[in-house]
Formats: sequence, structure tokens, C-alpha cells
Amino acid sequence: MDIYVFPSHRESFGNVLLEAMAMQLPIVSVNAGGVTDMITCGENALCVRPQQAEEIFGALQTLLNDNELSAQMALKARKRALDFSSEKFLNNLVTEYQDVIAKK
Repeated sequence: MDIYVFPSHRESFGNVLLEAMAMQLPIVSVNAGGVTDMITCGENALCVRPQQAEEIFGALQTLLNDNELSAQMALKARKRALDFSSEKFLNNLVTEYQDVIAKK
């Protein structure tokens, strides 16, 4: 089983994390920085505190020992990653422009 571990706690926005989520991988991540906009701890990722190798190890064991949990989290991670697609971004941008124009 592939699992993506994102231990960085200084990322402003983790593109690599988003790519792993889009690949429908179960995620172990530090819940800090820009990552908090992408993940929901316990929902689409297992979260650990920064610089806590023991917690990362424990989260990996949890995912490796519970295939159902891993699959559910991976699916939810993929769904969340789609919220950041260029198509969705463009649609939101167009909507914002339309709202601004309508107010004039």
C-alpha cells in the first residue's frame, strides 16, 4: 500500500500534498501552515504534530493495519483535491467577476 507522508510544517501551500490527494493516496500530515486549508484531520488525513516521528510512525501503523480506513480517507482526500482543480478555480473566478460586474 502506498501512503503519502507530509511532515513539513513550514509550507505555505503544499502542492505535492495536493497531488498525492489527487492520486487518491491515504495521507499522514502535519496540521500546520497552508496544509490546514486542504486537509481535515481524521476525515481525509491522519494528522500529527510537527517534529514528532513517533506520531508519524503510529499514523502509518494505523493506516497499514486498517485497509478500510485507508481506503475511506484516500477517497475523501481525492474528493477534496478536486476542490482545488483549475476548472473549479476558473468557475469560481468567473462567478466573482460576474458578481462584481452585476454590482456596478
